[in-house]
Amino acid sequence: MKQYLYTAETVQKNFLASYADAWIRGGRLFLVNTLTDRQMILSGERGQLEALLLALHQGVSDEELQVLLEAIGAQKDLEALFREGLVE
Repeated sequence: MKQYLYTAETVQKNFLASYADAWIRGGRLFLVNTLTDRQMILSGERGQLEALLLALHQGVSDEELQVLLEAIGAQKDLEALFREGLVE
């Protein structure tokens, strides 16, 4: 399990959830909540999926996250990422 130390700078950012696992295989990003065993699969170009995953590991603002999801045509999945406990 990952643990994030939030600061005044990072508290407003979104991260891959502490209990989430993620990997890229082909043109798909697999996100799994290891507590509930629920998963989401996002499809897109590998470079864009890698950019999204890297941003979630480093912390990303709401606006930046929306832009990254729009780049792979997954902007409608933003709410589901939070609801399924994949992004915090």
